[in-house]
Amino acid sequence: KWETRPIKRDEVTAVRRHRGKNVVTGILMFPELCNKFMGLSLTDGEYVYSASDEEDFYCFSRNDGSLVWSFKLDGLVQKTHKNPSDSRFVNFPSQPICEKDTICYGLPSRGLLALGAKSGKKKWYIRLPGPVFWQPKLSGKRLLATSGCWLYTVDMENGKPLWKCKLPAKATGEVLVKDRLCYVPCSDSNKSTVCAVNLNEGKLIWSIRLQSKIVSKLSLSRGKVKFATIDRVFHAVSANSGKYFWKRHDANMIP
Repeated sequence: KWETRPIKRDEVTAVRRHRGKNVVTGILMFPELCNKFMGLSLTDGEYVYSASDEEDFYCFSRNDGSLVWSFKLDGLVQKTHKNPSDSRFVNFPSQPICEKDTICYGLPSRGLLALGAKSGKKKWYIRLPGPVFWQPKLSGKRLLATSGCWLYTVDMENGKPLWKCKLPAKATGEVLVKDRLCYVPCSDSNKSTVCAVNLNEGKLIWSIRLQSKIVSKLSLSRGKVKFATIDRVFHAVSANSGKYFWKRHDANMIP
């Protein structure tokens, strides 16, 4: 059995810096991972999927940590410039999402890439105008991903574009999908916007403008979309209309 665990600086392993903390996502036994920074992993119970800052993709056995397959992005798209000596400037593929035999990544080099979960072979690739940093989300067979000021929806099976929606500002976090709506956190300068998009038609339903930056994921509870802002305020708005239910200041909150 193998496991992920905290590491010491002198240990050779595959790590990435995430919000100031080292997150272990690789395994010591693989020489090809020793000098790579790895992004956030995903497991389906049988396999563990991860990707490096060089946009190389790996699948390991969850039982013994053995390498099942690897896929190199070389030649598929033009890569963006990265500085591996400083993790603040290293862009990683998004955390993947897996559906049956398809695993999909958002790429910092502009696009969405789908691989066979068991084979590691390319199924489809879509180039987008900007990078995809946040984990794509599923709604049925529809895959949703944000890139810059746009929300894109494609068919998970073949990558066929279904619709796109212009957002009020640049997407700055993971989307939240519930029933017929998709909720997206956006940011422009030091201000933020939360908006809701109809999943069937790709139309903007409502949006609210905030005077401070969102510092949490969006969550949904009892018909309310909840989130926190950097000024230590918790917000709750109607999931259907965006109308405020309440907002509360917490001086003990760590932004």
